[in-house]
Amino acid sequence: MQHILFELLENAGFLKRAAINTGRIAGAKRSELVSIAEQSAELTSTSTVTNPDSVFSHTASLSLGGGPTPCASAECRIRRARELVQFAAFYSDRVIINNILFTSSGRFEKVPIDEARSAFHDELEIILVFRPLIESGLIVPVTPTTTLCYHCLGKTALPDVDRKRFDGSLRRFAKRFEAETEATLEYWEDGSVGLNIQVESRAQEIRRGCRLGS
Repeated sequence: MQHILFELLENAGFLKRAAINTGRIAGAKRSELVSIAEQSAELTSTSTVTNPDSVFSHTASLSLGGGPTPCASAECRIRRARELVQFAAFYSDRVIINNILFTSSGRFEKVPIDEARSAFHDELEIILVFRPLIESGLIVPVTPTTTLCYHCLGKTALPDVDRKRFDGSLRRFAKRFEAETEATLEYWEDGSVGLNIQVESRAQEIRRGCRLGS
């Protein structure tokens, strides 16, 4: 069954027979790119997401969901997207991802029109990687809410019982971390400061240095 997001893109002429219509993008106005992104947000609102009765429901990180961080290269983003597709196909009942078409739309307004068209093309390439699993329901694109952080948004994908178990596990982990670790600051002669974390239970030390200047 075709997902409504792809109906939107096909009706606007940006997709043609499951392929990107580069000619349509090349002639698109900036307002058209922004409008499509805004319409996609309305179609992928978090209010449309229901909680499945399954512990194998996940929320993907921004990078695995095809986002432009930590690397904005289309090649790198496509590779990460394919990794998520493999995970979703083999191990998950559902994976929620960011609607990158909307969250990347800020670039459509701020850069020269040719760059905006190129960025729009990149977003469509990423979305097409996800298309088979989006249409099968294994991957669900949503537009991030403005009132929840990604941590809390991810928990909304869990049934009540699993959400409580997650919160309990997180509290136990935080309490154990506080009890079993000791953090100290080390000031070096060049003005840098090192953060040393001693994990008592495993007798392992993790050292991280940050330069604050001299």
